[in-house]
Amino acid sequence: MSCDDSPAHVFRHVLPFFAMIGSEDLCSGTCRAPLLKLVGELYRIPGLLDCIRKACISEMSAGTSGDSGSVKPDLSPLGWFALTLAQKDEEARKDPMLLQLADLLEASEGPAAKTGRQLRTVLAGTQAAAAAEADVSESLIAIEDIQAGPGGRHDNDHMDYRSIKIIPTASEALCIKLPYLPRAVDPSSLLSAEAALMDRQFRLMREDMMGALRTAISALNLVPQQSPSGFDASAEATLPAPPQKLPSHLQRNVFSLVSVLGVAEKPRPSVMVAIQLPKSHRVSGMPSLREREEFWTDHGRGTLPMDALVCIAGRPTTAAVSHWNQHQPVVSGKLQPNKVAPLLIAFATVGRRDVKELSERFPVIGLAFDRGQEVERVLELLGRGELRDAVLVQISTSFFSVSPLLNCLQNMVSIPLAEELVALQPPSESGCMEPDKVEEELQSNPHLDPTQKEALCSALTQRASLIQGPPGTGKTYVGALVADAIYRRSKETILCVCYTNHALDQFLESLLDKGIVDIVRIGSKSKSKRLEQYNLFQLTGPSSQSKLPTNEYRRLRNLQEQEKELKAKEHGCSGAMDLDDDSSRGNYANKSDLNLVPSVEDEDTTPSFPSDIWGLSPSQRLDLGAKWVSELRAGCCSELSSAIVRCKEVQDEMRSLHDTAAISMLSGKRIIGCTTTGAAKYKDLLQNPKVTPTIVMIEEAGELHESHAITSMSPKTKQLIMIGDHKQLRPKVETYSLSVQSGIGYDLNVSLFERLVVSGFPHVTLGVQHRMHPQISELVRTCTYPDLKDHDSVTSHPELLGLRGGNRVLFLDHNKMEVQEKGPGWGNDTFQSKVNVYEVQMTIAVVNYLLQQGYESHQLVVLTPYLGQLLEIHKALKKADREVTVGDLDMNDLRRESEPQLLNGVSMSLNKKRQMGGNIGNSKAGGGGGIRVATIDNYQGEESDVVVASLVRSNERGSVGFLREPERINVLLSRARHGLIMIGNASTLRGASNSEANKHWGKVLGILEERGSVVKGLPAQCQTHGTLALLDSPESFLDKTPHGGCCLPCKQKLPCGHTCTLKCHSFDRGHENVRCCELVYEFCKEAGHLITRPCWARNTPCKACADRGGQKKSHSF
Repeated sequence: MSCDDSPAHVFRHVLPFFAMIGSEDLCSGTCRAPLLKLVGELYRIPGLLDCIRKACISEMSAGTSGDSGSVKPDLSPLGWFALTLAQKDEEARKDPMLLQLADLLEASEGPAAKTGRQLRTVLAGTQAAAAAEADVSESLIAIEDIQAGPGGRHDNDHMDYRSIKIIPTASEALCIKLPYLPRAVDPSSLLSAEAALMDRQFRLMREDMMGALRTAISALNLVPQQSPSGFDASAEATLPAPPQKLPSHLQRNVFSLVSVLGVAEKPRPSVMVAIQLPKSHRVSGMPSLREREEFWTDHGRGTLPMDALVCIAGRPTTAAVSHWNQHQPVVSGKLQPNKVAPLLIAFATVGRRDVKELSERFPVIGLAFDRGQEVERVLELLGRGELRDAVLVQISTSFFSVSPLLNCLQNMVSIPLAEELVALQPPSESGCMEPDKVEEELQSNPHLDPTQKEALCSALTQRASLIQGPPGTGKTYVGALVADAIYRRSKETILCVCYTNHALDQFLESLLDKGIVDIVRIGSKSKSKRLEQYNLFQLTGPSSQSKLPTNEYRRLRNLQEQEKELKAKEHGCSGAMDLDDDSSRGNYANKSDLNLVPSVEDEDTTPSFPSDIWGLSPSQRLDLGAKWVSELRAGCCSELSSAIVRCKEVQDEMRSLHDTAAISMLSGKRIIGCTTTGAAKYKDLLQNPKVTPTIVMIEEAGELHESHAITSMSPKTKQLIMIGDHKQLRPKVETYSLSVQSGIGYDLNVSLFERLVVSGFPHVTLGVQHRMHPQISELVRTCTYPDLKDHDSVTSHPELLGLRGGNRVLFLDHNKMEVQEKGPGWGNDTFQSKVNVYEVQMTIAVVNYLLQQGYESHQLVVLTPYLGQLLEIHKALKKADREVTVGDLDMNDLRRESEPQLLNGVSMSLNKKRQMGGNIGNSKAGGGGGIRVATIDNYQGEESDVVVASLVRSNERGSVGFLREPERINVLLSRARHGLIMIGNASTLRGASNSEANKHWGKVLGILEERGSVVKGLPAQCQTHGTLALLDSPESFLDKTPHGGCCLPCKQKLPCGHTCTLKCHSFDRGHENVRCCELVYEFCKEAGHLITRPCWARNTPCKACADRGGQKKSHSF
């Protein structure tokens, strides 16, 4: 760089240089990492920022002087440099020069002004911190006011959320102070509404993950007591004793650490450790290796899954404490007494999980660490066995989905479409489609009702459009219409985003039905056979080095050399740390992957020898040797931890080199589909200049956290289309205190869709439902959607088979009390599953009766609000020899909340028709796939011909639990097409202590009582004889309808001419498979003697003749 700091030099040389390195080609792909490093080095050039500032001032002065003849330089490259620097460098964000530069750029014109506004948003956190410091220095404020705001609680509590590490630190985990959590977006707090919104979403989403960690740390009794003088993690008196017994919900997630085995590089660099499972774990009682492998393959996916966040905790041994005390500072020539090493808390993610390794006597798992001193302590203490009561705690299985989202929030410089989404301005025209083409599209769909036409028009014209779709109004149908119109009448690329893989598959299949094949789906968890050929990873295939351009191939070879050197360093450090103990290695399945070799000398870690070593006493030489070993191990631990982390970074960069094929494939497609997690995880691919979609369409937007919606967009997003319903279930949160229902005010589960609608943002509501019979839709119309209309087609839905009176909705009232499931694996302070044994039995009886009437299993679904009840119903149906299935989301919840042995026999495979959302309502062909049993929450967006609901809650307190929320009640009432049968205690629901529940259930039960639909049992009617029966107990089904009919004899003619002797039965009314047991006489065809046999056994060999001939026949008469 030149010493010339004049504005002319900046404009002549510096500005073009920034324009070159800031080009789209260099800002993406393999160049990005070296480029960010270069930007950091440029920042450290003395005086560079000041030169840029002076150049901007000079340009603005020239602009105000009225010199219209000169061409004004574009300052946006300077803004790009400042913005890139602020995004990645925490130190730079604190530089006041950057804030001055933001002011100057914002005051300019064109793209530079936009960059200036983005720079101000990124700097808002540190700017607020500086303002807070100024307030403290200028005025007297209370301590509580300081403590309430962000920053200062521990080493990971920062004023600027971009500086917060996503993986928690030990200091954070042990901190007893409440975290800073913003309750509402306050623009004045961060001087930028956009910055405040991103800050709030980041902190709340991260806290939702941290809540589970704090619960575990508290239960393990690892948090030191607070002394009168404050927190002191090193004082012996403050160390708590280990818990005598863990709560049941933690027992399945806490594992004893047995040993450290070494380091493995694949699939990512990980420290391999052996663990011991709890005695209550199902695998602990399996002596056979084959049994253990089968368990981990079929049922063990909820235990330590890939990318799960884990915590290592323990207390140092006496030897380690002694070593630690020797290295404490000496005050006034004396070592401070009563000091011990603090508790060890370290965090990692599961980086390697192999079924064969898990199946060893002591399961082996790989832990991937981030940079930090904690890793060195873990390796040093665990490697020498100097940690007592060491445990591995599984904290969060959802970390893999939360981490990419938090990364995106930290890297965002602004919120796309902020005028509408943040400032709540009326939506402006998108310009993505010409007005005449919009009109043509509307004219080409004359069959649409007025609300559908309005929704289509807003989606094709507005920058931000919201379409509310009550149950059954065809949200997916309208979404497919919109995507099809944009595809045919514009050149824009659409990113279709859904929360679940199931919803994404349904939507993309609806586009295939319209003949759109220009589709690519990102992600590997699709279960649709139709979409297999459109999967990105199937389309690109295995990457090969020969496909890479020359410069990228050279970079790859360079990275491979670095990886080789790092592996060699890992080998040497592992050996020096004595991690190759044979007793530990015996548990490791794939020893060829384990980097354990004899120690190698390193000039940085080799201790110095005193000249008079042989003049020391034996005890002194032993002490000196121990010191040398300790120093050598400490150096190796530091090198090993750095090598592991650096090796991971190198491997990540090597993987990014192979994104070329994926980028090429994505750039040639007009429709890109992924989940919200995928949109965050593959952000670099989606924001590549050759790919970037300009239109984002979000399905089921009411189920998405606001952070999911804003991170799905990019700076090049021109239009956002959200389709959902904020009156159905909200997004899920793990920590109850963060929810709307808690009343505290954090409201994390308010979606962007709901926030905008409630704020008065223009939206369109679809008005005609095509799903529910009018008797069913009247319930949701009365409670939630007063303007909802029924399509003519729903009046022709067939009546419920085997029931009298034409009632489509029945409430089977009872007074049998609920129980709380507190067996092994259920029940804790934050999760309490409820069970009603009577309702389980009644549900099974009702389902069996409906199947006897001729319904196929795929036409029925059983819903319940509680996982405990779901599991009991599943077991009872299996016991009744019924095939049962559980959905993916429910299965994931069961794995997280229950012990593995409780899930034995639980099937997750789904009927293809139900899974893909096909029109199966009138299908009579086959019932393969089993009866679906689901929680209400995880059945949102799906439907069935007949719904049987077990409501569970039955008590004298009026406690209704999950049934208190209007959104969940709405979903429950709107899933059925033909009929809904609810089993519950009407008194408990009508007398609910919660006012919202009392109001909604009062309306529902009032309507049903007027119809005479609140009954004490199932009002059965024989389809053959018309006989009526009230089935008011599980036993009454067997007594009054033993075969699904009535107790009268059948007396129907069989194909043979005899009369059916069975009691009335609803199955096989044509008697094609009924065996006639009438005795008939005939002559043996072989011997001619008279024989007697049942009618169904005619024309079969004579048993008497066969026995006399000594022949064995398979028939028995």
